[in-house]
Amino acid sequence: KNLRYEKEIQNYPGLFTINNHVYSSKEEFIMSGKRCGTKDLSEDRMFEIEQKLASTPEESDNEKRKKLNIITFFHVIKDSNGNGALTEAEIESQMDALNAGFKQTRTFFELQGTTETENDDWFAAEYGSAEESDMKSSLHVGDSRCLNIYSIQNSQGI
Repeated sequence: KNLRYEKEIQNYPGLFTINNHVYSSKEEFIMSGKRCGTKDLSEDRMFEIEQKLASTPEESDNEKRKKLNIITFFHVIKDSNGNGALTEAEIESQMDALNAGFKQTRTFFELQGTTETENDDWFAAEYGSAEESDMKSSLHVGDSRCLNIYSIQNSQGI
């Protein structure tokens, strides 16, 4: 059992869908080895962030109650056969799961737009590949404060 995610698993009972694959639970998804494409930070970068956080002034109680709203864009990539297409309801379900997962941190992900792109190379883009880079540089919306989510199906399954 993956103890690192045990608490997270308890927060997501029931079915959820990613790229038309229904998982019986978040535990099933996690145990399948699927993950997002976020790169791990180097030890130096983590230390830099920790130092910055440590030097940040303490917030007032009123400031702590405020929510952090993150503008989010969802990019659905499908192949020429239509594989990977997501319905509006499936995207909303994923946004609900994301918001539920961050509820305790008072972080809210606000969906500002979705795109749907047909591209066989991007649909199968591997993590760190030229296709992934091309896809993200072509579709990214907003600045560094915006979250862009890309739905693909590569050899890792997501």
